[in-house]
Amino acid sequence: MKHNLPNYVVVTVIAIAVAFSAAMTGTAHAYQLGNIEVKVRASAAERYDSNITYASSSVKQDYISTLAGGLDATYEGRLNSMNLTANVNQDIFAMNPKFTNTSEDLSFAYMQELTKLDRFSIRDALDHTYQPRNFEDTLGRTSGIYGSFRNKLNIDYTRDLSKQLSGTLKYFGEIDLFSEPDMSDSYLNQGGAELTYAFTSDTILYATYDFYVRSFVNSSSATTNNAGGGIRQFITKQLYVDASGGVSFVNSYDDTKYTQPFVYVTITDDINEKTTVKGNFKKEYYASQYEQNIFDYWEISGSVTSQLLERLSGNMNAFYGRGEYLVVDTTDNLFGLNVGADYELTKRLRLSASYNFSRTDSNVNTRDYTKNVASVSIRGVF
Repeated sequence: MKHNLPNYVVVTVIAIAVAFSAAMTGTAHAYQLGNIEVKVRASAAERYDSNITYASSSVKQDYISTLAGGLDATYEGRLNSMNLTANVNQDIFAMNPKFTNTSEDLSFAYMQELTKLDRFSIRDALDHTYQPRNFEDTLGRTSGIYGSFRNKLNIDYTRDLSKQLSGTLKYFGEIDLFSEPDMSDSYLNQGGAELTYAFTSDTILYATYDFYVRSFVNSSSATTNNAGGGIRQFITKQLYVDASGGVSFVNSYDDTKYTQPFVYVTITDDINEKTTVKGNFKKEYYASQYEQNIFDYWEISGSVTSQLLERLSGNMNAFYGRGEYLVVDTTDNLFGLNVGADYELTKRLRLSASYNFSRTDSNVNTRDYTKNVASVSIRGVF
């Protein structure tokens, strides 16, 4: 049985009307509900998409209007804190109305200090979409517009063992549900532990172990054992490197065993108060959520964000990734580029524009596509 979430069109339209009315006539502020600060957001956007279904042939283009509403709720206590973010988006397709859809996302984070040495955190992120939200999600994804429901739950408990050494126990759970009848739903459970040692204020070392189980509904499971370590090293006050790596021991759905390295590297340079540059590299084997297969992939990306003027900011992100499904011999190469700008019209209103290009070259011809998306949006907060 496939899954449909309720339609929130009316709620979204009302929220946007109220938000823009307040933004145009009132003063931007946060509502206070006891000790909880609440902000309401609303936006309207228009975009052109040259290939809405990620198709290699019979390409469909469209003009899409998006109405969105959301809220942020924040609580800061002496020993605990909480944050809740919720968004609802209505995409209206002008030329292909059958693809009109409603997407939602909800994230929650709670942190509690139990004692001076003990603390725990709970984070949950729910995402119901019809298209991938970033380049990393696009790599290896089954093409098309279809409903995807994902929930990610993280629970961490940390204890300071000394002034420099701390230990963390971790649990991670993920649910992946799809509306397409030929795609299977799956569940991921992970348990792990981490030791962190602050060698100096500039050098932090850590060792990790994680065990994963990916299970498809009414079918088989794959397991992964990851063992490794890493370092955060400040080279200067504004330039630092996060690097980790290790070995993955993967037992696939058909009981085939793989032993492969994993590597994660991020370089961050806060050039000044206005500009930040990041570079990322990732290489890993993992059990895919899209099909009963092991995905061997690597990716490299870079981003720049900058406050260009007092009211104008800009950003750019470039991505290249290569992924191979081992069982069915499918290899995808994805290149992506995103450029955006954001202008503060008033304290309550912002105007944004962006351009996104992506291209997949695959050894399976039906997975090839080229996609251009240009958009402009206005949003308000009250």
